[in-house]
Amino acid sequence: MAYTKDGTPPRQVGLPKDSNIRRALGLSTKLLDLMMEQPSHITELVPPDLPHYYGYVDYAACGFGGVLPPCTNWIQPSVWRLKTPIDIEHETRLEQGTVTNSDGEAAAVFIHEMSLEHWTGCDTRGIATHVGSDNSPTVGWNNRGASRASHKAPETMIWWQALRQRFTRRGPIDVEHIPGKTNLLGDFPSRSFEEGFPEGTDGDAKFLLEFSRRHPLPPQLGSWRLVHPPTEVILAALSVLRNEDNTQIYPETIIGQSG
Repeated sequence: MAYTKDGTPPRQVGLPKDSNIRRALGLSTKLLDLMMEQPSHITELVPPDLPHYYGYVDYAACGFGGVLPPCTNWIQPSVWRLKTPIDIEHETRLEQGTVTNSDGEAAAVFIHEMSLEHWTGCDTRGIATHVGSDNSPTVGWNNRGASRASHKAPETMIWWQALRQRFTRRGPIDVEHIPGKTNLLGDFPSRSFEEGFPEGTDGDAKFLLEFSRRHPLPPQLGSWRLVHPPTEVILAALSVLRNEDNTQIYPETIIGQSG
């Protein structure tokens, strides 16, 4: 703290527009407003013994991807993938690029979690999830609810997840570290774009066929389906990775209605 010339503490402390403290306070305001409107329900704070849904996600420079199998709540086993835009892929591949692999991994969790209510098509109040990621920083950021990364993307996405979780009364998310060699369910969807399965209807159909061949399901679970993240979620994630002001999605947005 800077003191005045006579040695006494200042009556006011300035908060420049680009200061981290001002940004954190601004992000906290909406969350505090939501907390004051309604008390937290126990299902928002304490997860059940088993999650309602499992998930595995991954990011490669060429794409994002993941799967959503059921656990105690039923959903047809689902797989998703998203091609990385050229500019973000380029920055990821640079040694000192503005987007790191960990930023992309955080975005994969963000996309997966923010798309849940759209994919399930049901009320997600009290719904708890368990997500596997092979990126240690992403696991730590999500479980601590905080980030010290130089890029603001992980921090911003954690905040958006927290705001959305509070608005929809979602249950806790538990992110577990899955070693890369064993994260096969998340790894292939993210890397499929450079393995001969381009984006588009034809590439999606061939990808789903190959994914089902590599990861067959027991008869009681039926077959895999390919789902797509809502447009609002995609735009929000890419905007944050580009370090832009995100205006595409808000806590009260009805996700997926226009996608």
